[in-house]
Amino acid sequence: MLKISSKDYAAVIVFLLETERRKQGLSQNDLAFKTQFSRSDISHLESGRKELKIYEMITLCNALKVDFSHIIQQANEKIVSFTK
Repeated sequence: MLKISSKDYAAVIVFLLETERRKQGLSQNDLAFKTQFSRSDISHLESGRKELKIYEMITLCNALKVDFSHIIQQANEKIVSFTK
């Protein structure tokens, strides 16, 4: 069984959140405004230069109107598909 690090798991979650942001047609600036994060924080999260914290994930999910548990489920599915 392949082990995945928490950093890799967070990277999958960030990828899913970025994908959702783009799907909704939102820029990093738009998302920053909705979350009260800086645009550079959004950029640093999406580029992997900043580690995702749980409160940031919840805030991003709320701003994108995406269920937190849905993102976790999608991340788990992606990870399982990577490890096969």
